Amino acid sequence: MPSTGINAASPVNWAHPLNRGLIAWWMVMPGINSGSRLADLVYPGDRGSHGTLVGVPEWNTSTPAPGHFGLLDFDGSVDHTSHPINHGIGTGPFAWSLWVFLRTKDGGSDTYAGFAGNDDFNPGLNWKINAVDEWGFYWGSNRGTGVALNIGEWYHLMVTRDEADDLKFYRNGILDATIGSVTNSMPDSTIWLGRRETSQASDTDGFEDDFRFYNRAPLQSEVIELYNEGRYGYPNLLNRIKPIRFIAPVGGVTMPIFDHHYRQMRAS
Repeated sequence: MPSTGINAASPVNWAHPLNRGLIAWWMVMPGINSGSRLADLVYPGDRGSHGTLVGVPEWNTSTPAPGHFGLLDFDGSVDHTSHPINHGIGTGPFAWSLWVFLRTKDGGSDTYAGFAGNDDFNPGLNWKINAVDEWGFYWGSNRGTGVALNIGEWYHLMVTRDEADDLKFYRNGILDATIGSVTNSMPDSTIWLGRRETSQASDTDGFEDDFRFYNRAPLQSEVIELYNEGRYGYPNLLNRIKPIRFIAPVGGVTMPIFDHHYRQMRAS
């Protein structure tokens, strides 16, 4: 894997307000991930909720999401990662986010996506819900957005639950749906990325990266800022050995320049 110039010992810039309330951050990053471990950037040492790759999902640094260092390639059959985590959410606010690119959406009743708990008492973020082609949650009952995700496109998805118990579903910073009075409790348990533990038929076939877990509900303005940060390699959210320099806008888009030890990235 190429070098990124990220401070491996302390990768998260805690001075930035977008990182407030962040309790886990799993991201494909050269120099931090290795072997079968997907490291938790929040606690890169022994304290972190590091994930174990199961079924050998492939590390892929040749076709990353816009502005990313790499991705996990899930083959739709067994591939997933497993992360034990004591998050303490219960019935309180939280947020999940990830980047995803789907190759297929299987013919089964559900296709689960980036996050899922290991039993029916935890939410599962789905690409399909009981054969309905929409993204959303199954959490005790169907909580869909009415919006279908296209095959072959990158999406940044974020789901939040706020102090008013409203679930809000954001796609590339756009609010797709709000579902009120969701008071389900989220117990501490293993988090699965790329599948639902109880159903191999619900494994994801595609690419995923950049899984963030908060103990608060970011506002829409923050969701939009996070989406844009992700497209440019998180110039403000990660601690770098050397800062990123920017050149003037080209076609209305300001492009980051990475010095010799940085990976060249651009927004698509």
